[in-house]
Amino acid sequence: MRRVGSRAVSWLVVAAVAAMLSPVSMSYAAVLSDEVTSSKLKEADGTSGQNTNSGSGVKTGHIQDGAVTDVKITGTISGSKLGAHGHNASDVVGIISTSNLPLGTASGTVAAGDHNHDSVYQKKYAKVIVVAKSGGDYNNILDAMNSITDASSVNPYLIKVFPGIYDLGAQVLSLKSYVDIEGSGINVTELKRTLSNTENWVIFSNGCNFNEVRNITLTGHNDSTVMVNNGCYFSIKDAVVNNGLLYINSNKSLIREVKHSNPTNPYAGIQITAGDAFLYNVESDVAAEIHSNATIDGLRVTLANTNDLYGNRLPGIRLLSSWTKAILTNSSTNGALEINKNVTLRNSSVFSVNANYNPVFIANTLIDSGQVTVTNSAVVKCNGVFNSNFDTITCQ
Repeated sequence: MRRVGSRAVSWLVVAAVAAMLSPVSMSYAAVLSDEVTSSKLKEADGTSGQNTNSGSGVKTGHIQDGAVTDVKITGTISGSKLGAHGHNASDVVGIISTSNLPLGTASGTVAAGDHNHDSVYQKKYAKVIVVAKSGGDYNNILDAMNSITDASSVNPYLIKVFPGIYDLGAQVLSLKSYVDIEGSGINVTELKRTLSNTENWVIFSNGCNFNEVRNITLTGHNDSTVMVNNGCYFSIKDAVVNNGLLYINSNKSLIREVKHSNPTNPYAGIQITAGDAFLYNVESDVAAEIHSNATIDGLRVTLANTNDLYGNRLPGIRLLSSWTKAILTNSSTNGALEINKNVTLRNSSVFSVNANYNPVFIANTLIDSGQVTVTNSAVVKCNGVFNSNFDTITCQ
């Protein structure tokens, strides 16, 4: 057997070591699918709290903080992956679909954009000021009137007064032009005065104003209720006027469906002193005195006290001022009808007639006492005029 020398052995050792250290070529396919476990992946620096040495796949602990960029995330991330969190306003861009919002009216929900509060809040109308005990623009009609500063013929206002008794105390409601007042009905809305001052009016209008007051009860203090002075147009309708004088001095005035009462002063009733007046279905227990041109249909004056201290019949209706005219129809009074102007009286009933101007025409009328007194050569012509016994009355 041939002996190998020590030098040859050394070369064999070197060759074997070199073979072991030389690179070995290995295909990736040699790692089968699903064979890499979590423990084979190195954790990211500084991570903790998750076991990366069991199971398979890439776990949170394998990913460096801040290493996932925006481009790595596409599509929608479900809420279950996000958990409870908040956003700044700058985080929300574009329109959020209503399908992603909890719509409703209960606590914790969002109201839809097409909802309204009609059943909760009162509707607000332009140029309408609401006075109410609660829920209105004001609970005091004086404050409501004072809030209006720009009313005009092209910008009129309405003050709507809801049910309640509104006490002015010692103050006066001064009307502004082109501002109407509307209550909620004579039985549910009352405007009253309970204290005195130098002017005891409930409502006062001075100057060329244009106003209407309706659907309300006005209760005065110490014989003064409504005062309209030097007006251009004033209307009061569907109203009750208590404890005071209804005084109107206006170019045009309309009194419709008004009931007037003043038991404390039989001489402070309805006074219309100028312009053209129109009265329809008006009742009073105090004398009505009209100095203006007047068209009257349905004026009924029933005096509580019919005679003065001397036993003379008090006037119930006084048509005065000789330069004006009046047409009086479908009217009545248990007092005297005092005439000092051109008057046509039809289809009415009065206690007596005192005529002091001519001509006066009376037709189809009952003069209860049968008394027609004529002074100053007045001419009174009658047709179909009777007394309480239905005897024909012949006039001059």
